[in-house]
Amino acid sequence: MQKIMRFILWAVVIAVTVAYFWSGLRYGVTGLKLIGTSILDAKAIVEGLQALVETMAIVVAGVWTYERFIKNREDYPYPKLEQRCEHHVLEKNIIYLSVFVTVYNQGKTKLDLNGAVIIIRQVSPLSDEIREQLKKTLHDSREEDVRRGNVKKLFVDQGQRIGWVTLGQREWNESRGRINGLEPGQTREFQFDFLLPESDVRVIEAISYFDNGKYAWELGTLYSLDNK
Repeated sequence: MQKIMRFILWAVVIAVTVAYFWSGLRYGVTGLKLIGTSILDAKAIVEGLQALVETMAIVVAGVWTYERFIKNREDYPYPKLEQRCEHHVLEKNIIYLSVFVTVYNQGKTKLDLNGAVIIIRQVSPLSDEIREQLKKTLHDSREEDVRRGNVKKLFVDQGQRIGWVTLGQREWNESRGRINGLEPGQTREFQFDFLLPESDVRVIEAISYFDNGKYAWELGTLYSLDNK
Protein backbone atom coordinates (compact mmCIF):
# COMPACT_ATOMS: atom_id res chain seq x y z
CA MET A 1 0.00 0.00 0.00
CA GLN A 2 2.81 2.44 0.86
CA LYS A 3 4.52 1.80 -2.45
CA ILE A 4 1.24 2.45 -4.31
CA MET A 5 0.71 5.75 -2.48
CA ARG A 6 4.24 6.89 -3.25
CA PHE A 7 3.75 5.97 -6.91
CA ILE A 8 0.48 7.93 -7.08
CA LEU A 9 2.06 11.03 -5.51
CA TRP A 10 4.97 11.01 -7.92
CA ALA A 11 2.61 10.42 -10.85
CA VAL A 12 0.49 13.46 -9.88
CA VAL A 13 3.53 15.70 -9.61
CA ILE A 14 4.88 14.57 -12.96
CA ALA A 15 1.48 14.92 -14.64
CA VAL A 16 0.94 18.46 -13.33
CA THR A 17 4.43 19.52 -14.33
CA VAL A 18 4.12 18.09 -17.85
CA ALA A 19 0.68 19.66 -18.32
CA TYR A 20 2.00 23.02 -17.17
CA PHE A 21 4.87 23.16 -19.61
CA TRP A 22 2.96 21.52 -22.47
CA SER A 23 0.07 23.99 -22.27
CA GLY A 24 2.50 26.91 -22.26
CA LEU A 25 4.30 25.69 -25.34
CA ARG A 26 1.13 24.61 -27.13
CA TYR A 27 -1.03 27.66 -26.80
CA GLY A 28 1.15 30.56 -25.73
CA VAL A 29 -0.14 34.05 -26.36
CA THR A 30 -2.58 32.91 -29.08
CA GLY A 31 -4.41 30.69 -26.68
CA LEU A 32 -4.64 33.43 -24.13
CA LYS A 33 -6.26 35.79 -26.66
CA LEU A 34 -8.85 33.17 -27.63
CA ILE A 35 -9.94 32.67 -24.04
CA GLY A 36 -9.89 36.39 -23.34
CA THR A 37 -7.12 36.34 -20.79
CA SER A 38 -4.51 39.04 -20.63
CA ILE A 39 -0.82 38.34 -20.28
CA LEU A 40 -0.86 39.72 -16.74
CA ASP A 41 -3.69 37.39 -15.78
CA ALA A 42 -1.87 34.50 -17.43
CA LYS A 43 1.25 35.37 -15.50
CA ALA A 44 -0.72 35.21 -12.26
CA ILE A 45 -2.18 31.84 -13.25
CA VAL A 46 1.26 30.50 -14.16
CA GLU A 47 2.71 31.71 -10.89
CA GLY A 48 -0.14 30.03 -9.05
CA LEU A 49 0.46 26.76 -10.89
CA GLN A 50 4.16 27.06 -10.21
CA ALA A 51 3.53 27.52 -6.50
CA LEU A 52 1.18 24.51 -6.56
CA VAL A 53 3.78 22.33 -8.26
CA GLU A 54 6.48 23.42 -5.84
CA THR A 55 4.22 22.75 -2.86
CA MET A 56 3.37 19.28 -4.13
CA ALA A 57 7.03 18.57 -4.77
CA ILE A 58 7.88 19.59 -1.19
CA VAL A 59 5.11 17.37 0.17
CA VAL A 60 6.27 14.39 -1.87
CA ALA A 61 9.89 15.01 -0.85
CA GLY A 62 8.81 15.18 2.78
CA VAL A 63 6.87 11.91 2.53
CA TRP A 64 9.80 10.23 0.80
CA THR A 65 12.25 11.51 3.45
CA TYR A 66 10.01 10.31 6.28
CA GLU A 67 9.57 6.87 4.73
CA ARG A 68 13.25 6.52 3.83
CA PHE A 69 15.13 7.98 6.78
CA ILE A 70 12.75 8.39 9.73
CA LYS A 71 10.02 5.75 9.75
CA ASN A 72 12.33 2.93 8.72
CA ARG A 73 14.79 3.91 11.45
CA GLU A 74 12.01 3.98 14.04
CA ASP A 75 11.06 0.46 13.04
CA TYR A 76 14.64 -0.71 13.55
CA PRO A 77 15.17 -2.42 16.94
CA TYR A 78 17.61 -0.78 19.35
CA PRO A 79 18.44 -3.20 22.18
CA LYS A 80 21.06 -2.47 24.80
CA LEU A 81 22.78 -5.57 26.17
CA GLU A 82 24.62 -5.91 29.47
CA GLN A 83 26.22 -9.03 30.87
CA ARG A 84 27.59 -10.01 34.27
CA CYS A 85 28.84 -13.26 35.77
CA GLU A 86 28.81 -14.76 39.26
CA HIS A 87 30.25 -18.03 40.50
CA HIS A 88 30.46 -20.22 43.59
CA VAL A 89 32.52 -23.34 44.32
CA LEU A 90 30.30 -26.25 45.24
CA GLU A 91 31.20 -29.60 46.76
CA LYS A 92 34.00 -31.60 45.12
CA ASN A 93 35.31 -28.38 43.61
CA ILE A 94 32.53 -28.11 41.04
CA ILE A 95 32.08 -24.51 39.91
CA TYR A 96 28.56 -23.14 39.71
CA LEU A 97 28.58 -20.25 37.20
CA SER A 98 25.66 -17.96 36.39
CA VAL A 99 25.58 -15.53 33.47
CA PHE A 100 23.04 -12.70 33.77
CA VAL A 101 22.15 -10.95 30.52
CA THR A 102 20.10 -7.74 30.72
CA VAL A 103 18.27 -6.58 27.61
CA TYR A 104 16.87 -3.04 27.45
CA ASN A 105 14.63 -2.03 24.53
CA GLN A 106 15.74 1.49 23.60
CA GLY A 107 13.74 1.54 20.36
CA LYS A 108 10.21 2.70 19.63
CA THR A 109 8.83 -0.68 18.57
CA LYS A 110 8.37 -3.99 20.31
CA LEU A 111 11.54 -6.07 20.46
CA ASP A 112 11.09 -9.80 19.84
CA LEU A 113 13.95 -12.03 20.95
CA ASN A 114 13.33 -15.27 19.11
CA GLY A 115 16.43 -17.02 20.32
CA ALA A 116 19.76 -16.81 22.08
CA VAL A 117 22.96 -18.77 22.48
CA ILE A 118 25.24 -18.41 25.51
CA ILE A 119 28.74 -19.88 25.23
CA ILE A 120 31.32 -20.25 28.02
CA ARG A 121 34.96 -20.68 26.99
CA GLN A 122 38.09 -21.31 29.02
CA VAL A 123 40.76 -18.63 28.65
CA SER A 124 43.04 -19.48 31.57
CA PRO A 125 44.73 -21.79 32.24
CA LEU A 126 45.47 -22.69 28.63
CA SER A 127 44.08 -26.03 27.60
CA ASP A 128 46.48 -28.53 26.06
CA GLU A 129 44.77 -28.09 22.70
CA ILE A 130 45.12 -24.32 22.67
CA ARG A 131 48.67 -24.48 24.03
CA GLU A 132 49.78 -26.73 21.19
CA GLN A 133 47.92 -24.60 18.64
CA LEU A 134 49.60 -21.47 19.96
CA LYS A 135 53.03 -23.03 19.71
CA LYS A 136 52.35 -24.26 16.20
CA THR A 137 50.91 -20.91 15.13
CA LEU A 138 53.84 -18.89 16.47
CA HIS A 139 56.31 -21.31 14.84
CA ASP A 140 54.67 -21.80 11.42
CA SER A 141 52.75 -18.58 10.76
CA ARG A 142 53.96 -15.17 9.79
CA GLU A 143 53.87 -12.50 12.46
CA GLU A 144 51.63 -10.36 10.25
CA ASP A 145 49.07 -13.17 9.96
CA VAL A 146 49.04 -13.66 13.73
CA ARG A 147 48.53 -9.95 14.36
CA ARG A 148 45.71 -9.77 11.82
CA GLY A 149 44.00 -12.95 13.01
CA ASN A 150 44.54 -14.73 9.70
CA VAL A 151 45.21 -18.13 11.29
CA LYS A 152 41.95 -20.02 10.80
CA LYS A 153 42.70 -22.88 13.20
CA LEU A 154 43.37 -20.45 16.04
CA PHE A 155 41.06 -17.51 15.34
CA VAL A 156 37.31 -17.99 14.85
CA ASP A 157 34.35 -15.77 13.95
CA GLN A 158 36.17 -14.42 10.88
CA GLY A 159 39.28 -13.72 12.89
CA GLN A 160 37.41 -11.84 15.59
CA ARG A 161 38.09 -14.18 18.52
CA ILE A 162 40.48 -16.90 19.63
CA GLY A 163 38.80 -20.29 19.55
CA TRP A 164 39.11 -21.06 23.24
CA VAL A 165 37.89 -24.45 24.42
CA THR A 166 34.13 -24.44 25.08
CA LEU A 167 33.15 -25.35 28.65
CA GLY A 168 29.39 -24.98 28.29
CA GLN A 169 26.63 -23.76 26.03
CA ARG A 170 22.96 -22.89 26.37
CA GLU A 171 20.46 -22.43 23.56
CA TRP A 172 17.23 -20.58 24.13
CA ASN A 173 14.42 -20.30 21.60
CA GLU A 174 10.98 -18.76 21.29
CA SER A 175 9.36 -21.68 23.12
CA ARG A 176 9.51 -19.61 26.32
CA GLY A 177 6.58 -17.61 24.95
CA ARG A 178 5.71 -14.11 26.05
CA ILE A 179 8.92 -13.69 28.02
CA ASN A 180 10.65 -13.05 24.68
CA GLY A 181 8.81 -9.81 23.92
CA LEU A 182 10.03 -6.42 25.16
CA GLU A 183 7.92 -3.29 24.80
CA PRO A 184 9.67 0.09 24.24
CA GLY A 185 11.50 1.16 27.39
CA GLN A 186 11.11 -2.27 29.00
CA THR A 187 14.04 -4.15 30.58
CA ARG A 188 14.39 -7.86 31.24
CA GLU A 189 17.16 -9.95 32.76
CA PHE A 190 17.87 -13.53 31.74
CA GLN A 191 19.87 -16.00 33.81
CA PHE A 192 21.85 -18.93 32.40
CA ASP A 193 23.44 -21.47 34.75
CA PHE A 194 26.48 -23.67 34.16
CA LEU A 195 28.23 -26.39 36.15
CA LEU A 196 31.96 -26.57 35.45
CA PRO A 197 33.82 -29.69 36.65
CA GLU A 198 37.12 -27.99 35.77
CA SER A 199 38.01 -26.74 39.26
CA ASP A 200 41.24 -25.08 38.11
CA VAL A 201 39.56 -22.60 35.72
CA ARG A 202 40.67 -19.03 36.46
CA VAL A 203 39.41 -16.89 33.55
CA ILE A 204 36.45 -17.56 31.27
CA GLU A 205 34.92 -15.79 28.29
CA ALA A 206 31.12 -15.51 28.17
CA ILE A 207 29.56 -14.77 24.78
CA SER A 208 25.86 -14.06 24.26
CA TYR A 209 24.20 -14.13 20.85
CA PHE A 210 20.64 -12.80 20.58
CA ASP A 211 18.46 -13.06 17.49
CA ASN A 212 15.03 -11.66 16.58
CA GLY A 213 14.76 -13.35 13.18
CA LYS A 214 15.86 -10.32 11.16
CA TYR A 215 18.74 -8.91 13.18
CA ALA A 216 21.26 -10.35 15.61
CA TRP A 217 23.38 -8.95 18.42
CA GLU A 218 26.27 -10.34 20.41
CA LEU A 219 28.08 -9.44 23.60
CA GLY A 220 31.29 -10.92 24.99
CA THR A 221 32.88 -10.41 28.40
CA LEU A 222 35.87 -11.80 30.28
CA TYR A 223 35.37 -12.94 33.86
CA SER A 224 37.98 -13.91 36.44
CA LEU A 225 37.10 -16.68 38.89
CA ASP A 226 40.01 -15.64 41.11
CA ASN A 227 37.99 -12.73 42.48
CA LYS A 228 36.72 -14.83 45.37
